[in-house]
Amino acid sequence: QAPARRLVLALDGIDYRDIVDARARGLFAQFREPSRLISTFPSISDIAWHDILEVQPPKGYQRIYYSNAFNDVVGGALDAIRPIEFEDRMDMAFGAKFHHLGAYLISNTVAKREVDVTVRDFFDYRGQRTVYVYNVGPDALQHTRGDLPKYLEHLDRRLNQLQARYRQETGQPLEIVVLSDHGHNRGVNASFLPVVKHLAAWGFHAGTTIRSTSDVAFSVDGVTTGFGVFASEPVIDSLARALLELEGVDLVTTRENDSVFIVRRDSLSARIERRTGEGEDRYRYVALVGDPLAYGTLT
Repeated sequence: QAPARRLVLALDGIDYRDIVDARARGLFAQFREPSRLISTFPSISDIAWHDILEVQPPKGYQRIYYSNAFNDVVGGALDAIRPIEFEDRMDMAFGAKFHHLGAYLISNTVAKREVDVTVRDFFDYRGQRTVYVYNVGPDALQHTRGDLPKYLEHLDRRLNQLQARYRQETGQPLEIVVLSDHGHNRGVNASFLPVVKHLAAWGFHAGTTIRSTSDVAFSVDGVTTGFGVFASEPVIDSLARALLELEGVDLVTTRENDSVFIVRRDSLSARIERRTGEGEDRYRYVALVGDPLAYGTLT
């Protein structure tokens, strides 16, 4: 049987800016100019990949999450490293439970190894038009401050080798589509924030359930730059103000209803409105006080 005509390579956490920089160094010359994708907000992988691939959404915003239905935090330690729905849909996703853990422990090695296995095993998937592959390695590599430029050099070299072998076997070029779910904020000096201690100073008690207006519930799954905090409706505004007072918190978003969200940064605020209809969602950004997302600077 003939090999597949197309490889769709889903690389977790590769920033558009890093691809632009890589091309300036001569990498990925065989590809067209990179383009931006609009990620989810917040740009969390579990949500973003399901949205990009249009498959069944995850049960929560993270693998360990607070559930309104159960009024409790759902999930345990093993849930944080198990494969999730979009990975199960892939032809190759390196879905062993402890692969994700290894990606954080030896990130440079695992990220490159994923690329090597992708190139090696591509020709095993004959008789189908497209091979879908997911690599978690590059995201873990950046969370652990690995060497992204060297990873991209390795990726470019191995994809060139794959292309050469494909041309040799078929006489045709292989269509390779590389995409990602989000970038990184490049917070090289990032550190853990004392969220629980800070909220306690504002009179909030952090736990797994919400029984009074002083209770808040949340779960942070691993190293992340965004997380959800849940509380009773009467204290949402004061909770938002409390979070904004914590050094290291850049942006706070609150939900008014399914169609209206408020975005706050320092003393600035804006409203995001969603309108659903005709098979798609449409969004509008309305600045209230200043421009917290700096959308006014975009052209």
